[in-house]
Order: sequence, then C-alpha cells, then structure tokens
Amino acid sequence: MPVHDYEDVPKLERGFHHACADLQPERRWVVYAGMERFPVSENTEAISLTDLGNLLVAEAIP
Repeated sequence: MPVHDYEDVPKLERGFHHACADLQPERRWVVYAGMERFPVSENTEAISLTDLGNLLVAEAIP
C-alpha cells in the first residue's frame, strides 16, 4: 500500500458507519480528492470520483 499524506486519507465518520449498518451494502467506497485506490478499512476502499464513475459505468454495461 502506498504512503499517503495524512490530510489526503479520508476519515470514516460515525454517519458513514451508521448508514452502512442500516443499508448493508455489498461494497463500500469513500470518494476522495486523490487519484489512487487503497483500502481504508477491511470493507471500505478509498477511490477517486473518476474511478468510481468508470467502475459504475463498466458494471452497468452488460
């Protein structure tokens, strides 16, 4: 895993955890201003908005 500046690493707030507990998503992402993808926790990945958009489009196309 690459080294990240402390200010670039997204922090998962209480609301994120509550929403995940309520919704039970299969996958969890937190969008941040950086360009790299990396795990934030066991079940959550940090991802750029561009990468998330591309991922969602790719999964929507049969």
